[in-house]
Amino acid sequence: MDYFKQMEQSTGVLLNDIQKQAVLKTDGPLLLLASPGSGKTTTLNMKIGYLLLEKKVKPESIMAVTFSRAAAEDMAERFRQFFHDKVSRPVQFSTIHSFAFRIVKSYFQKKSINYRLIEGDVEPHWLHKRMALQQLFTNKTGKKITEDELESLITYISYVKNRMIQPDQLQKVKCSLKEAKDIYIAYEEWKRNYDDQTLLLDFDDMLTYAYEALLHDKMILQKLQKQYDYVLTDESQDNSLVQHKIVEKIASPQSNLCVVADDDQSIFQWRGSDVGHLLEFKSRYPNGQVLTMTENYRSSKTIVQVANTFIKRNKERYRKEMYTANDIGIPIQVQNFKKREAKIRYVMDTVKEQTNRNEVAILYRNNNSAVSVVNAMDRLNIDFYMKEIDTKFFRHWVTTDLLNFMRFSYHTGRVDVLEQIYSKFNAYMKKDQMKWLLQEGRGECAFARLQNTKLEAYQVSKLKQAKRAFDKINKLSPSAAITVVEDDLGYRKALEQRCERLGLNVDRAKEILDALKEIAEDEQTLKGFAERLKRLESKMKQSKFNKGENVPTLSTFHRAKGLEFDRVYMIDLNRDILPTKEDNDDPKLMEEAVRLFYVGMTRAREHLELLSSGGVQKESPFLPQIKKLIAPSTVSSPHRAGTTVAHEDLLPNTTIEHEKFGIGTIIDIKSDTMTVDFEHHGEKEFIKQFCVERGLLTKV
Repeated sequence: MDYFKQMEQSTGVLLNDIQKQAVLKTDGPLLLLASPGSGKTTTLNMKIGYLLLEKKVKPESIMAVTFSRAAAEDMAERFRQFFHDKVSRPVQFSTIHSFAFRIVKSYFQKKSINYRLIEGDVEPHWLHKRMALQQLFTNKTGKKITEDELESLITYISYVKNRMIQPDQLQKVKCSLKEAKDIYIAYEEWKRNYDDQTLLLDFDDMLTYAYEALLHDKMILQKLQKQYDYVLTDESQDNSLVQHKIVEKIASPQSNLCVVADDDQSIFQWRGSDVGHLLEFKSRYPNGQVLTMTENYRSSKTIVQVANTFIKRNKERYRKEMYTANDIGIPIQVQNFKKREAKIRYVMDTVKEQTNRNEVAILYRNNNSAVSVVNAMDRLNIDFYMKEIDTKFFRHWVTTDLLNFMRFSYHTGRVDVLEQIYSKFNAYMKKDQMKWLLQEGRGECAFARLQNTKLEAYQVSKLKQAKRAFDKINKLSPSAAITVVEDDLGYRKALEQRCERLGLNVDRAKEILDALKEIAEDEQTLKGFAERLKRLESKMKQSKFNKGENVPTLSTFHRAKGLEFDRVYMIDLNRDILPTKEDNDDPKLMEEAVRLFYVGMTRAREHLELLSSGGVQKESPFLPQIKKLIAPSTVSSPHRAGTTVAHEDLLPNTTIEHEKFGIGTIIDIKSDTMTVDFEHHGEKEFIKQFCVERGLLTKV
């Protein structure tokens, strides 16, 4: 009995022809392009099983790496399910980072170099990478770094290392933080000079030092090359340049290398992933083979057809046609709501109706979007699971500002709080005035004290207006208080000016402000609002314990890759969110935004809804294209009445012509019924009479 028959009988896995070719291609370079839902993890495991059982390769001679820890665990679990009773020793699956770290430890041990990690669980806490960067920023600018600025800086550093950017090219790397280059240089110097006996390492350093070891230590390189006869790497579209080079170095010279990837799902360019490296596979390996697994076993035909056509707007990609033998399924729904609250209510209403809530996913581009959903779910006592827990929303400078405005309204003598916000509202206070107040310390109303000093004429009235506004805030509901902060104190305008001055993302800042206003709607007191924020942060942190429960999943598009659900709601598909303004200005970023949208769509098996808010003018520019793919506006070669049409030619979006109703578009089709949307140009009563006479309906 051949290997594939054995696997079919013992595991129930039946591979298609392309998957079998991928399994049998063991020698030499192979690029396996795997479309969403095409069974790549199963195929990869069957390939490893073939090496072990048929080619008698030792498990320790196989290097199997993937990008994330979750993906490595998934591969290991699948392998255990298939082969636990067939092999005595399992293959070790690892992330590229953990594999690189093993190389680094061996390299440093040989060179007698002591090292210390500054990411993950770090003690003392001030030695953590984030803390160090915060201090370096303060040293450079004299200011505290915001969460936005810190994330931009960390992303910049990771990009530089993963793309192997040389020092003389740093100025060409874009970053919203203008001090990024100087702080990066200072950061690297701090790590080198922290201690004569100890080298400090962050996670990205594991990769760069591992590659350095392979370049400069022939013994380490040759040992690895001798050990690993076969190298397999999954999710390779996420690999950065340095990660690709590490894998290829170990696989050489025989290059028994299997690269499993999908260039259409490369969505981590911002942290260094390099889709161009995949596109150059044949130029690096002229004798290599490229196979495409394009049959989607996951999604309905409707979803597959729309997603397949949508991704073709990208130019930098391998040409391939995703297809499926699955049923047509239901039409994709695209909806725009005038208000965000209406959109959230709609999603909540549909979630409540679901019995299998674990088959529901709510996806979004930014973690900020999750907070409004979490708030609504908590109000309705609906539990949820978050694949990636990010609570930076609650520490964002906009959130901190609003809470400080509220705190100061309780006691306008708290100059320590005023110091945090005085430049963010329209009292036009000067630095030396704030300095004087701090020296004086707490006392009576800060504005009253300033009135007794020498003021500019324009300041007198502004300080009085500010005092009245803060006196009002203290007596208002949180929602009304935020309106006063925005309008009377001019915070929204100050927010826009701050973002423009510092290069921060103004749209994201406004998203946070709007989300805070939503949360405030159902609170009666300022204290209740602050407590509500603490509760939501706690709920998000606790959601990780709901994994495996019958609850909906909340996730960013990025973290949803590899997952699948019966029902998917892609929310906040608005202009300047997907794509962003930055995406519009850069063709490479725009292509990645298209890939991100594609990843979201292909998470759905049967039911997919694309939701935006704020009116049609604010919807994502991707949505009009999707609408055209769902229901084409032009009539082309319609099937005429009285003609016989093969069943397989009748697909959603097919145009047909009825003798009475005229032109129509097929919405859904099953074995014995077909749903068609007809556009009759006569009176509605005609259709009603036609249907009633034939017993098709009795009530309209």
